[in-house]
Amino acid sequence: MPTRFIKQPAGLKLEKEKLESANLELEKLSLVASETDNAVFIIDANGKLEWVNPGFTKLTGYSFEEIVALHEGSTIFSLSSNKEIEKLVQEVVRKNESTQYESKLPNKHGKIIWVISTLTPILDQDGNLRKIVIIDSNITERKEAEQRVQNLNEELEAKVRERTAELALANTQLQKENDEHIKTAQQLKATNEELDSFVYRASHDLKGPLASLLGLVNIAKAELGENEIATRYLDLMERRGQRLDSILVDLIEATQVKQSVVELRQFAPREMIDHIVELAQSKADCREAEFVIKVPEELTCVSDRKLIRSILQNYIENSAKYGDPKKGKTVSTTEILLENGHMEIRVSDNGVGIPESVRDRIFDMFYRGTNQVSGSGLGLYIVKQAVEKLGGEVKVESAVGKGTTFIARVPNHPLTAAKPR
Repeated sequence: MPTRFIKQPAGLKLEKEKLESANLELEKLSLVASETDNAVFIIDANGKLEWVNPGFTKLTGYSFEEIVALHEGSTIFSLSSNKEIEKLVQEVVRKNESTQYESKLPNKHGKIIWVISTLTPILDQDGNLRKIVIIDSNITERKEAEQRVQNLNEELEAKVRERTAELALANTQLQKENDEHIKTAQQLKATNEELDSFVYRASHDLKGPLASLLGLVNIAKAELGENEIATRYLDLMERRGQRLDSILVDLIEATQVKQSVVELRQFAPREMIDHIVELAQSKADCREAEFVIKVPEELTCVSDRKLIRSILQNYIENSAKYGDPKKGKTVSTTEILLENGHMEIRVSDNGVGIPESVRDRIFDMFYRGTNQVSGSGLGLYIVKQAVEKLGGEVKVESAVGKGTTFIARVPNHPLTAAKPR
């Protein structure tokens, strides 16, 4: 009897090929699942655990049998730390695509492990859920690092808030202190202005009676003639009156310098110096001095004329007064140097010099280096006030027994800054 071959239907053959292909694919997936360090487990449509790979046991410490026995009667849906798990499953089934989410699971030793889970649905031909494949990757180290960063950020934010509060409090206190300082400064300014005004008015008011008194002394001396005793007392009164008049003049000048407003003008200081020297030579305590002027007549500068005059007059008269008797004639030398936008006034003498121990005090109000020379103790104070008003600085170079050089360095403004005459 001849052999007969039964031909399989085409549909059955196709199904067989699909099954073989699926089995081959499953073998590949099984091999991958067995070798990977990630935890792979399969659950059925109801959430019941069906299979786990060695990576699951390595990650959690549980074998398949142990995990099933531990959670008998439970499903993945009730055990997952992700409260949205059922919603996620419904969504992946509807879209027939994988999704990822983060969750926590405890290992056999009670340690919490953070994983990122990839959930993939397996559907039948009708689109119904057959199984779910879940692959967990351990992200505990990353999550712990993130937690450390978060903790550090929270600590930093707490410190920042604490420091901000401290700074805010300190700022409030500083603002309060600053307001008090401003108030005090305003009060001091008002008091100083009142004091300056009083000194100015009082000096002016005293000059009139003092001038009358000196005039009466001169009349008395003329009428008493050769009366030696009366003349001696009248001379003493005249010298004391002249000294008081000098103090009043200096007080008025100091107040005027302090209250003055700087007016920049172009002028030639040589003519001013010549006039100052001429007036100084008429005074008894400067009469014997020799004045050397090293300032060219054509030199011009731009500054406040009145303040520069106060500086020069007090420097020149001061240098002429403090001569050294051992050296014979006192020599006062005046120089003015212009350089780099500044004017440097230098007045030197060959006098007794100033000890280093008192140099920081010579520009103080009413300071006098010696009682052997007449003076109010205001000359150098006026110089410092004038120089500071011009935005400059004073300096002194001295050697005991050799002499002294007084220096005033002030801005020499451009010609464009000068007011027209």
